[in-house]
Amino acid sequence: MNQKTSVVDLNQKAESYLAQGKLNQADKICNEALKKLEYLALVCNTKGKIVEAMGNQELAQEYYQKAIVINPNFGQAHLNLANLYSQKKQWNLAIVSYRNAIKINPKFPWPYQKLGTALMELKQWDEATNAFRKVIELKPDFPWSYHKLAEVLMQLKQWNEAVNTYYKFIELKPDFTWSDRKLAEALMQLKQWNEAVKFYQRAIENNPNSSDLYNNLGNALLELKQWEKAVIAYENAIKLNHQVSNYHQNLGKSLTQLKRWDEAIIAYQKSIDINPENYWYYHNLWEVLLKIKKWDEVAIAYKSALEINANAYWYYYQLGYVMHKQGFIDEAITYYQKARDLRSDLPWVNKDLGDALLEKGNSEEAIAYFIKAIELQPDFFLAYNQLRSIHSYQLVKLNQKQLDKLINCYQEAMKIKPEFDGHYLNLANILTKQGKAKEASSYYQKVLSIKISKTHPAFISKYGEFTKLGKPNFIIIGTIKGGTSSLYFYLTKHPSILPAVEKEMHFFDANFHKGIDWYLSQFPAIPEQQNFATGEATPNYMYSVEAANKLFSYFPKIKLIAILRNPIERAVSHYYMDKRLGQEQRSFAEVVAVETKILQKIINQSQGNANFLQGKKTRYLGLGLYLSFIQEWVNIFPREQLLILKSGDMYENPEATTKQVFDFLGLPNYQLLEYKNYYPGSYPPINASLRHQLSEFFQPHNQKLEEYLGIKFNWN
Repeated sequence: MNQKTSVVDLNQKAESYLAQGKLNQADKICNEALKKLEYLALVCNTKGKIVEAMGNQELAQEYYQKAIVINPNFGQAHLNLANLYSQKKQWNLAIVSYRNAIKINPKFPWPYQKLGTALMELKQWDEATNAFRKVIELKPDFPWSYHKLAEVLMQLKQWNEAVNTYYKFIELKPDFTWSDRKLAEALMQLKQWNEAVKFYQRAIENNPNSSDLYNNLGNALLELKQWEKAVIAYENAIKLNHQVSNYHQNLGKSLTQLKRWDEAIIAYQKSIDINPENYWYYHNLWEVLLKIKKWDEVAIAYKSALEINANAYWYYYQLGYVMHKQGFIDEAITYYQKARDLRSDLPWVNKDLGDALLEKGNSEEAIAYFIKAIELQPDFFLAYNQLRSIHSYQLVKLNQKQLDKLINCYQEAMKIKPEFDGHYLNLANILTKQGKAKEASSYYQKVLSIKISKTHPAFISKYGEFTKLGKPNFIIIGTIKGGTSSLYFYLTKHPSILPAVEKEMHFFDANFHKGIDWYLSQFPAIPEQQNFATGEATPNYMYSVEAANKLFSYFPKIKLIAILRNPIERAVSHYYMDKRLGQEQRSFAEVVAVETKILQKIINQSQGNANFLQGKKTRYLGLGLYLSFIQEWVNIFPREQLLILKSGDMYENPEATTKQVFDFLGLPNYQLLEYKNYYPGSYPPINASLRHQLSEFFQPHNQKLEEYLGIKFNWN
């Protein structure tokens, strides 16, 4: 027997003792072998394993490295060294050694598995997936490679593949319950709530003492709107661990859905007791208290909280919100301002402060806060909507620096959400007020392109976006509170009727000074010889002789539509609209007494013409004396160009009314799927005696209108 054979035999004995856990005997035999042949890689590797088992990692590393120096192609030594580095959490060194082992034996699956695990520690997810996929390729029946691969896929948010991989793991190793939990988590991400419930329930069967599993099951049931079952799940989680604030919070959410308000409040309060630093816990409690309108309790809760933490901005913010909801605007502004003093970098605080200031009438201050909110969060579209609600004449009161900021905000918003027409419209209105009508026109045309791409996509697809001036084919001229919004929106649903930038232009009665090109830029340009129509609906036009003359000077052949409403109902609706807007303080009975007296005097003096009747002193009743206004229009336009409709008919049979308009415009009939009543008013009925008084007042005027037009209105 030669020396090498003798050393190999000794090494085998050492390995045998090592396998039996007899470390001292193994070490003694190994040292004997090393004395005989110190430079045999096999023995150095065995010595490394023995001293590693004894707890001497540094010496083990030296022997593994020595084995590799002796034989660089000794794959097992590379693998042992890599495992040692992994134990020491030296992941980069481990990865190098695993890859060396793989180069030597690329068909051996275990280095790939270990490599994948090390790569996971360094969050090198893509490389880890490649490693685990290689294990699966070499050993498709090894379950743990599927488990690890699924974990990495979860990190990469590749939910579908993660789910399929967990299914394969469960097929190979159905008794490992942790995979049920992980599979359920992936299914939650895919919103496959029923499947998630199934696997959470399986996991609970195998681990009934896991509070977290019950909580997760509750979350899935919450998504399925199975509120009662969710409550049971969360209650089970709390029984197992009542010190987790989130369990109480989730229980509160379920109870809220069931409108079990008092129980929900208790649950939310418990979550706050456990974790008083979490803002959302307060938020949810506050939401419930608001739902049941326990304003005082909300206020007391937050004022008490402020005594503990006077610098907690969210308490001030919530108090501001509560006061705002109750209509205490001054108090709301004070609290919002205090919240903003503490945290000026929060967009919603700036926006809500702006809302309160706007209600107070401080539009300039409000605009400044809306702009600040947008600067902090350029995609904060609620703030843009508030700016849109502010009349453009108020916006141009801003100084140039503020206007430039606002314009920059809109330009940024266009980049973020280019398909939202409101940005372009607001910017166009601001530029118009600055006297930059030509620059505004390009933005109005962009609004048209966006709107019509949604309402009439085939038109844009065929003819492209709008870059030229258009012109109206029809105008709805009246009446105020007569249903013009509903009629206009019905008409623009027709495949051949394209909407203008806005329903009401007010060009011929208020914006004439902006020039005809400004007006025309807000209509889509219709190709010649194409049977399309476009128009606007400004109900104030009917009451202006000046508007009629201006309109005739530009469009003498335009088709006009007036929709007339019972003058009593029109007056009541108009009155309550002004009341809501804070523009009317008198009672309706007072209004009737004043206006009937003024109108009777005008009529007795034979001055019942349009110029007198449209005065502000008779805005509610005078605007219902339609005959004088209609006569003025017929004196200017040929009668056949004016279509008179009845408001009541439109709401009773909108399909027949819209057909009348389509026939009038020379378009084929088109039936809508739904005829929605746009902007319906909600107000109490007037008393019978007042209605009778108004009926007697309007009766002779209504009769003359019927005789003049040859139409029966049957208004009472």
